[in-house]
Amino acid sequence: MSIPDSPPNAGFFMLWRNPMAKTEKPVSDELATLEPASNLLKFRDLVYTSRTLIIPKSPRTLPVAKGLVEVQPDDAEALAFLTGNEEFAPLKE
Repeated sequence: MSIPDSPPNAGFFMLWRNPMAKTEKPVSDELATLEPASNLLKFRDLVYTSRTLIIPKSPRTLPVAKGLVEVQPDDAEALAFLTGNEEFAPLKE
């Protein structure tokens, strides 16, 4: 069965292809450049299970999901914020 490129006429139903529909993009090399999640440092949020942290004097935010926040080991600004706040505890793996 062929699917036409235009919508059906009034009163007649048939399948048609939406030219504005999103198509699946192939996996790119961009995903291969991301660091593995095992290299991230994890902190447990002792107060909330879900929230967005705003780092002081910075436009950056850190998401807390399922009571955890993850940061890169070389992110000095985020590490200083998390270690200096009693609401977060480093998660030992």
